[in-house]
Amino acid sequence: MRSALRSTSRVIIILKCLEYVRAHRFKYRLHAVRGYGGAKAGSGSRSFGILRNTYVDGTTGVTVQNVDTDVGKSQLANMLARKEPGPGYVHLPCGVNGEDAGGWDIEAVAELTAEYRREQNVRGYTVTRWYKRMGRANPRLDCFLYSLAALSISRLKIDECALQRVEAKNVGKEPEKKEQPVKWGVISRAPLPSDIVHASQPLDKPRSPWGVVNKPIDW
Repeated sequence: MRSALRSTSRVIIILKCLEYVRAHRFKYRLHAVRGYGGAKAGSGSRSFGILRNTYVDGTTGVTVQNVDTDVGKSQLANMLARKEPGPGYVHLPCGVNGEDAGGWDIEAVAELTAEYRREQNVRGYTVTRWYKRMGRANPRLDCFLYSLAALSISRLKIDECALQRVEAKNVGKEPEKKEQPVKWGVISRAPLPSDIVHASQPLDKPRSPWGVVNKPIDW
């Protein structure tokens, strides 16, 4: 009875998600995806990396993209194993002094490694399967996999983006100091003939708002 209620509630949640995608897919460019492990996908479905085949939901008419979670988890494991910053390196937010930031504490990071992989022999072929660790949450792992799927669906080449190239080029380097702009203007000048003061022209005479009062006089 309890399992039947879980199945019913799960179907209702899936239908609500598909209805939301159908109502807003053009406005927000939404795509419906579904996590599909290699064991469930079978050998007959086509695979394009993390993306597998698509199907149309019979109730809502929304096209759903199957995501190979086993391939995505293997990609994530390889990315987490990178020690040098660069393409494929996982950057996690932290403070200036290494403190937690953005909710990424030790428990949040542990969710990315909440599952482990094991190789099995299936019909003479070595197949990698992922299994969840007991008592470990994995919502951030699922979000990471769906982010990789969204990147594959968009066909965006991050390594060719200008911003990505600039960041990768400056990895490990100190920020360059910006030079102060040059201010143009007269710093000093040579004395002009009009600057020479003659003895016949005293400078202690007051000026008038109507014009110059000082004038040459005879001594």
